[in-house]
Amino acid sequence: PAAYGPSGFPTNVNPLTGLIVEDTALLERRPIIVKVANFPRSTRPHAGLSFADLVFEYYIGAGATRFSALFYGQDSEQVGPVRSARLIDASLGNPYQAILAFVSADPTVFSRIIDALGNRAITEGPRTCPALCRTGTGDVNSVFANTALFSEFAKTDRGVDTVRQNLDGMRFDPEAQPGGKAGAWLDVSYSTYAISEWRFDQASGKYLRWIEDVDAANNVKMGELTDRLTGEQLAFANVVVLFAQYNEIKPTLHEIVITGNQTGQRALLFRDGQVYEATWKVGDPNRPIQFFAPDGSPLAFQPGNTWFEVVGLNSSASEVK
Repeated sequence: PAAYGPSGFPTNVNPLTGLIVEDTALLERRPIIVKVANFPRSTRPHAGLSFADLVFEYYIGAGATRFSALFYGQDSEQVGPVRSARLIDASLGNPYQAILAFVSADPTVFSRIIDALGNRAITEGPRTCPALCRTGTGDVNSVFANTALFSEFAKTDRGVDTVRQNLDGMRFDPEAQPGGKAGAWLDVSYSTYAISEWRFDQASGKYLRWIEDVDAANNVKMGELTDRLTGEQLAFANVVVLFAQYNEIKPTLHEIVITGNQTGQRALLFRDGQVYEATWKVGDPNRPIQFFAPDGSPLAFQPGNTWFEVVGLNSSASEVK
């Protein structure tokens, strides 16, 4: 890997990972965001998350979290279980110029997403299979997406313009910049029973994902989170704690302000076993989130995939020594 960004990416380099893509046809399209359930725990392990360029995890109320997984430089033949959209998807869809795959939504959410994304917001229906299919038992947690077929479906059935988009904004460098502190372990508690844990693996140079489980006596224990397609533990080159404004509309409906942040909120970047203070903003509502070091220079990510833990502005961050 070489250093690239935040602009001027070669045509064969994915601007969301900083990695060379052998099949450059993958970059000549729009990214795909797939909504993935994290609760109930019986839906785990998830399918396809290890193939995502970016994954956003956020609180949805009732002690639970959900994922928005973005696919661009790689496809996955199965992603899911696919669940309902949230207001954050309207805020993420335009910065990444993405097509959104989801299963239904609260009427307020559905209206906002259609207003923001138009025909790029596609919910599961009678004609969406095999791109977005209800399988197995046919219940709400049995819908899965095929990202390659979904991209083609959006083009042929919904008339979505799937040409390459300008996704400049991130900076990648295999050499870590100075100023980091020890950051080999990260624990994010969204609630008592929704815990995300990342541990740096020196051998692979990536952060491995651990997740909570609860026994019959409500005792919490941590276990490896794997991808059901590969059987391997989720591993990400970067993990970002993104501090954002949560506006509660009702206990299970929050508006998380992404595109409205133009001045810069706090972020923590974990890479190479170190943690860096940073700020993030969306200067242009149609361009990806940008990240900056304390001196105002573009923050350099490790080339590879990134997982975002989206927490509230008032969330406390403490260092364990």
